[in-house]
Amino acid sequence: MTSVKSIAIVFLAAGLQFTVTPSQAQVSAASINGTARDCSGAVVPNCTVLLRNTETGVETRTTTNEQGVYVILSILPGNYTLESAKEGFTTSRQGSVTLVVNQRSVFDFELAVGKLQDSVTVEAVGTQLQSATAELGSVLTSHQSS
Repeated sequence: MTSVKSIAIVFLAAGLQFTVTPSQAQVSAASINGTARDCSGAVVPNCTVLLRNTETGVETRTTTNEQGVYVILSILPGNYTLESAKEGFTTSRQGSVTLVVNQRSVFDFELAVGKLQDSVTVEAVGTQLQSATAELGSVLTSHQSS
């Protein structure tokens, strides 16, 4: 009887081993990508892209590459704002964006040329004047001849 049980267990274990199939990992995050361009259509490299979750305040930053392309992976589902900025350009913002599980979206930016803000600090150092009286005077030394 014991040998019959042992054989049954061996066949059962062998049968279970053949029925196990590998499962693929489920993707539970979204991803976005896009290109930053100026008004003429030229790409804007080294542009900062900011993704902000409106519910949690968590921010993810990235920078566009030499071709003006950015990619943000592993984004939890939720509501976000998306903006792109670079010195010399106005900041470009996408409205409220809702991302869901396994979503892959493209959000391109068009950046307009902005105003450069110059800051000039002027410091003047002048000679101190005696303004209390109208007297003129000078100091003569003994070595000075007239």
